[in-house]
Amino acid sequence: MAKFGNLLPKAMLNYSLYPEPIVKHILFGKYSSQYLMGLFQRAMSGVSLDLLEFRIKQISNLNQPESKSDIPATYLQATHDMLVSGNAVEVFKKAYANLSLKTMDGSHFVLQTNPHDSLREVLAIAA
Repeated sequence: MAKFGNLLPKAMLNYSLYPEPIVKHILFGKYSSQYLMGLFQRAMSGVSLDLLEFRIKQISNLNQPESKSDIPATYLQATHDMLVSGNAVEVFKKAYANLSLKTMDGSHFVLQTNPHDSLREVLAIAA
């Protein structure tokens, strides 16, 4: 969606227009539960379609980095992400000279669908 962010009608960003089983599958995959969907709905209740549209357009207009940062960075890549392409890490490889890639079992919302491994990774990064 981000590649076409400037072309998407704002109404298409309203997840409630789509059948819930499809939304749950895209967001959470095999980790889907009514609990996670409820958390998502609660979080989204405070986000306007105008803000979502603005965020998508900002992402679609991002430029490739011109130089690499020497700040260490870690990219947590979910194995079952249906929203962000597996190739998205390539942009980060161009932006960070010291990039660590951690592949984790989970969906786009890897912190929610795999909280234990996510916490372990975040604590290891912080240490």
